[in-house]
Amino acid sequence: MIDKHSELEFKFSAEEVSVDWFRTWCIGLDPVGYKSRAYPDSYYRNGDAAVRHRAWPLPGGELTVKRRKSADSIVDRQEINLQFAAEVSLRDVTEFLGATGWALEFTLLKHFSHVFWYKHGEATICVSLYEVERADTNETRRFLEVEVERDSEISETTARELLDLWGGAAAHEFGLDEPMTSSLWEIYSGRRYSSIDICNRPPPGWLCTRGPHVDGPCAAVAGTQESPQ
Repeated sequence: MIDKHSELEFKFSAEEVSVDWFRTWCIGLDPVGYKSRAYPDSYYRNGDAAVRHRAWPLPGGELTVKRRKSADSIVDRQEINLQFAAEVSLRDVTEFLGATGWALEFTLLKHFSHVFWYKHGEATICVSLYEVERADTNETRRFLEVEVERDSEISETTARELLDLWGGAAAHEFGLDEPMTSSLWEIYSGRRYSSIDICNRPPPGWLCTRGPHVDGPCAAVAGTQESPQ
């Protein structure tokens, strides 16, 4: 199964993709869901760590932290989202961040966001087009994303195959270049997300101390095993 704290997606630069072209193509693929919403994303930094505060869902929005699993790819990243209780306001969140040492780096304003969902067997596929502007520089860029939703009842191997299939179809339709290797935080801040150490799964009955894990034999068995479970 897909790890609930993983994000599997292709992000493409999509400056030449018009909204009408995108919507026409997506509607023709028989989506099961759609939304259009524009909201600001504010990015905060504390040392080498970065966190995104999205002003949705209201009232308090959502905090997200992402970390790399690869030095040269953002296709598979760690993503952890925290949504707030109904009584928590946007101001509560920003005041908390400031009081705990997080400094606002910049805010991205979404001009538009068109998001379609599809069912592919047991998987849910998300395809989106959005345009963002960095509030303090007026720099505007457009992106297209294809993501396999983490609640899909499929293996990570199947998820990657579907990501290649849907991402390839989008790239072919819109003449897109290869998927990007930098995230929005990295593009607009000039910094890189921190990385996590990836260790493959240990043999049955053993617990590796390095986690988190991906499928396959453990790459760090020697000297890192605990007692058999």
